[in-house]
Amino acid sequence: MRNFLAFIVMFLFIIAAAVALYAYNAQTTVLSSATYKDALSKSGIYTKGYDAVAAQAKISLNEQLTASGGDLSGVAEVASKLKESDVADALRLALPPNYLRFQIESSLDAVFAWFKSTEALPNITVSLRPIQIGLPAAARKLVSAAILAIPECKAGQGLENFPDCRPANADPDML
Repeated sequence: MRNFLAFIVMFLFIIAAAVALYAYNAQTTVLSSATYKDALSKSGIYTKGYDAVAAQAKISLNEQLTASGGDLSGVAEVASKLKESDVADALRLALPPNYLRFQIESSLDAVFAWFKSTEALPNITVSLRPIQIGLPAAARKLVSAAILAIPECKAGQGLENFPDCRPANADPDML
């Protein structure tokens, strides 16, 4: 009987130790920004995210086109002709991958530091300077791609027919 009781106590001790170790590991893993930073990095979000956003934008625009019966404003009509790769490239110019990664990771660090502090709000700072620098290049990229997506004019048509057609070999920067 004594052996049986010792076995039960030992079994309960092992179970309690395993649960305590699991809880400790879960706490250190769940409450660590490194866990989430590593997961985001391994997921490829900093490189593949642009393509996913561009694809979703194209889907959304196509849904709007379908809902409107094909009658969109001029800007939306031209945007519907953009390739996903052009939109993704423009997003990369506007939000460079290293900038995006730094902002997300520093925000995660700030939130997890806040969990351990007595502050009422987390201290998150985001610099908009890289976006301010990248937006003009992104806009130029999208406008050039949109202009190149417009069909070339036929013989006898010229710049006066723009935006229905664009002059052959036209430089998008000049239109």
